[in-house]
Amino acid sequence: MIQELLQQLKCSEKEIEVYLYVLRQGKTTPARISKGTGINRSTVYVVLGKLKKNGLVVEDISSKILFYSVSLSEAVEDMFYRQQEKLNKKKNIARKLAEELEKFPQNKNYSVPKIRFIEEDDLEDFLYKNQKKWKDSADLKDGCCWGFQDHSFAENYQKWIDWAWKNYKIQVNLFSNESNIENKLNNKFDELRKIKFWGKDIWLK
Repeated sequence: MIQELLQQLKCSEKEIEVYLYVLRQGKTTPARISKGTGINRSTVYVVLGKLKKNGLVVEDISSKILFYSVSLSEAVEDMFYRQQEKLNKKKNIARKLAEELEKFPQNKNYSVPKIRFIEEDDLEDFLYKNQKKWKDSADLKDGCCWGFQDHSFAENYQKWIDWAWKNYKIQVNLFSNESNIENKLNNKFDELRKIKFWGKDIWLK
C-alpha cells in the first residue's frame, strides 16, 4: 500500500526503495542504506536529499553520525499543504501570463500561444491522449517539435517518452538542463531526439 502511494507521488524506484528501507529500519545511516539496498552510496545521498526536500524523511544530526528516519505523519501532511500552495501560485502565474499574452495583437505571421495548465494527476493521461494531435500538427509543417523541459519530466514520464517514440517517431528538438536521464535518452533515440543543454551548449547573458 505504501509503495503504491509513493508511486502516485511520482517517486522514482530508487526513492521508493530507500524510503521503504528507512521505514523498516526506523533509524539508519546512508552507509547502511547503501549496503542494505545495493544502491551505491553517492546515489543514496542524492535520493535522501530528494526525499528530505519532499518532506518524506528527516535528518538526525544530534550525534557525530548522520542518521535518517521517515517523517512523522503530521510532517508529511504539512508537505502536501506546502505543495498545494506552490501549485496554486503556479496556477496564478500561468493565468496572469495568459492574460498578458492575450493583449498582444495577432497577425498572419504570429499567433499568440495558448497556455493550458494541467493538473499533475491528469498529466500522464493528457500526454497519451494528445500525442497523435501533436504528431499531425508537426507533420503539417516540417515534422519537428521544439520545446523546453526540466529533466524531472524525463525522470517521471520515461514510459510515455518510450511509447511516443515507438508509435509516432516524431523528431523532437529540446532545450533542457543536463542530467543522467537526459544523456541516456539522448543516446537511446539518437537523431530523433536532439537536446541542447543550458550552460553547456547554450549560454544566456
